[in-house]
Amino acid sequence: MSLLFSSLSPEILSQVVCCSTSHEVWETLRNRYESPSTTRVINLRTQMQQLKKEGRTMQVYLNTLKSLANQLAAVGETVRHQDYIWYMLEGLPAEYDAVVTAIYSRPDQVSLDEVHNLLLSFEIITISGC
Repeated sequence: MSLLFSSLSPEILSQVVCCSTSHEVWETLRNRYESPSTTRVINLRTQMQQLKKEGRTMQVYLNTLKSLANQLAAVGETVRHQDYIWYMLEGLPAEYDAVVTAIYSRPDQVSLDEVHNLLLSFEIITISGC
């Protein structure tokens, strides 16, 4: 059990810390993450929709969004390319309006990597004052 506990994130560990056997840990985790419950999918999509950059760095914000998308993928739900970009851009504060408008105004479909790089670059430029 100590090996299992040491390999879990604090969030997941809190769900199994009361288990008394390794089998119970595995069963708890399997029941929690194996089947894609409608409630879990809705909860993850809601978290993505409501995620805001607020006081986070851009990298932390993007990593949090990616983590939520990965959790959805783990239960068999993929996030469409356009939806992912929408979630990414809608959580940004007003100072990003210029870059958001530029991305939405592009005639071609922008890739996730392009949006990611544009947002990171914009943050660097606005922080350094260039």
